[in-house]
Amino acid sequence: MNSSYVVNSTTSQYYMFYNNKTVILEALDTLPINILSIVNTVGFSLFYIAMIIFIFIFLHRNKDVKKNQKIILSLVAFLLIIQTLGMTSRGIYDIINIVIISQYSSEVPFQLIIPLYVFASFEAFFIFANLIVIFIIMAFVALVFIDTVYAAGMKLSKKQHEMITFLVSLTAFIFSIITFLIVLVTAITYVLTKIKIVEDFKTYLYIPEFIIYVFMVLFLTVIVNIIAINLLITIRKNALPENKSASQKPFIKTLILTIVMTCTALLQIVAAGFSVGMFSLPPLKIVYYFVNALSIFLFALVTLLLYHPLFIDIIEQLRENKMLETKKLETKEMVTIESIDNLKKNSSRSSTSSEQELEKLEKV
Repeated sequence: MNSSYVVNSTTSQYYMFYNNKTVILEALDTLPINILSIVNTVGFSLFYIAMIIFIFIFLHRNKDVKKNQKIILSLVAFLLIIQTLGMTSRGIYDIINIVIISQYSSEVPFQLIIPLYVFASFEAFFIFANLIVIFIIMAFVALVFIDTVYAAGMKLSKKQHEMITFLVSLTAFIFSIITFLIVLVTAITYVLTKIKIVEDFKTYLYIPEFIIYVFMVLFLTVIVNIIAINLLITIRKNALPENKSASQKPFIKTLILTIVMTCTALLQIVAAGFSVGMFSLPPLKIVYYFVNALSIFLFALVTLLLYHPLFIDIIEQLRENKMLETKKLETKEMVTIESIDNLKKNSSRSSTSSEQELEKLEKV
């Protein structure tokens, strides 16, 4: 079996001789593209590693971090680890590519071609698998926010709360499985399509993958925004005049950050657009690499910024609202001591469920 690569200097095309057959393959990247790619990989990987170290140090030093808080931080760390693995695979691909184009002018050993495309397939697997991690993080944030809203005593029945939670969880689970299978098939067949053993059908897999991704991101964003806006309307109506602005602040901050999170997640679609264009204009490959890495960095950063308002500020504000409401009842003029006692009892009965939900939320 004769297996090698041959460079045709006139057409700048590469040929592979496999089982006595000549197979035309895609042109390899140029040296400037490889160097810029490696710079991009090293630069962003340092940022990712710094964020991962920060998360692990934070979790190690703060032993009282609750379960949900650990989950969201662990998911962000996992997102960054997966992205780092993908970019490391890309870096190895670039190094092999540089070796080939710098040391061989005509016939290239087949033993270099297979590792080249194997690491390219690893990159594709990790980079596209991160799309799943992104909407898992968004689904988790949505679920935490839904639980918080329910604990706040918003007009959301237990049945409605359970139904929305189930819908979000089920949708995220089903689409995660489907997307993972698509990513897995794409990665496994990557090498085979590159060396033309099987026909290239990756495009037919990328399209449904990105459709699912966009749907999930927008679906989760719409749910969170609808609930958040209704909650803000309820707070505006029920909050005491002197506490109206403060009571809305953590919810508005959370809402803004979730919208920014959506924008950073959708940057992956912009990156995908550049990845399509790079086949006709190779320099766009660097733009794709940069936008993809930047999107992950910004998404992780915004998710970390969500930590305090989502898990701490909102809970504290809900408790403060209840304390102010109770104080208002006690200081109300023209109310007898007996009436105050009755009001306290009634208030206690109506808020017991909400208090229990708040305590439960704080524990997780």
